[in-house]
Amino acid sequence: MKIIKKIAIGIFALGLSFGAGALTGIDSKAYAAEATDQEKYKTQKEQLNYAITDRANVVSSEAYVSYASEDTKAKYEKAVADGAAVLAKGDKASIEELAAATSNINQARSNIVRDVKKKLAKVNLQKAVEKNQNTSQAAKYLIQNYPNTVANVRTELEALIAKSDKLVKQAQALLQKM
Repeated sequence: MKIIKKIAIGIFALGLSFGAGALTGIDSKAYAAEATDQEKYKTQKEQLNYAITDRANVVSSEAYVSYASEDTKAKYEKAVADGAAVLAKGDKASIEELAAATSNINQARSNIVRDVKKKLAKVNLQKAVEKNQNTSQAAKYLIQNYPNTVANVRTELEALIAKSDKLVKQAQALLQKM
């Protein structure tokens, strides 16, 4: 019985609040849109603040320290400084300024990731060159020093040598372009 009374009182209070809004002429749609714009602004400001405060994590990362180019680091630092300047405007900053600053910081962070991937690709390609050189040398060694033992697989070893040498040449050409 007590629960039913509480529900009835809640419904009555809710009805009164809707009725009061209609009586006072409050446009609930305009208020909802305004609240949504304020929420978007607040969210965008929080995202920019997070991007700026995340700088400590970014600059202390192995990717930033060891792999990012000086140019990429400088662009990231500038994007963070520009974002801090926009955030320092307080409520005078427009949502577009906040969004642009956040986007610039995120793009600069993505460029750091791009640098890392590029350098790691180069390192992996160098390792592949070494592996194929070792494979070729081992096959040549077997053919030269143990011709009777490898007589049954000599054609496969020669094909492996040719393939490894070809891959080494291709990889070295790519490394020179990098």
